[in-house]
Amino acid sequence: MGELRKAIWVKSPDQIGMLEKVTAAIASKGVNIQAIVAYEQDEEAIFDLILSDNEKAKEAIMELGFYLEERERVLIELEDEAGKLKNISSEIAQAGINLNYIYGTVAADTGKALLIIDSSDNHKLAEII
Repeated sequence: MGELRKAIWVKSPDQIGMLEKVTAAIASKGVNIQAIVAYEQDEEAIFDLILSDNEKAKEAIMELGFYLEERERVLIELEDEAGKLKNISSEIAQAGINLNYIYGTVAADTGKALLIIDSSDNHKLAEII
């Protein structure tokens, strides 16, 4: 089953060193970044973060003066094996759920992959996976 989690979505100026600035602020509060995606959009830097403590991280980001929102995501842990993502994507399609985006990583030492997903129906997605 997927796990519903709140991500912190941050919008900041798109400048050199912004990743260091944002991650230093979060680290200064003793918060672990469990997953991150960052990109440029319309000349702004966007960070989507899964964190160990959203409240402390929000405080750190607000101290920087950046815009933030909490947004719901679905976290799915699966075996790092050929065809696992294909199987999950088939279930998602059959359930009529549209994916807004997906990103993930593999922890080689555990044999597990972690996917972070935003969809048209995160609650339903968490239930079916």
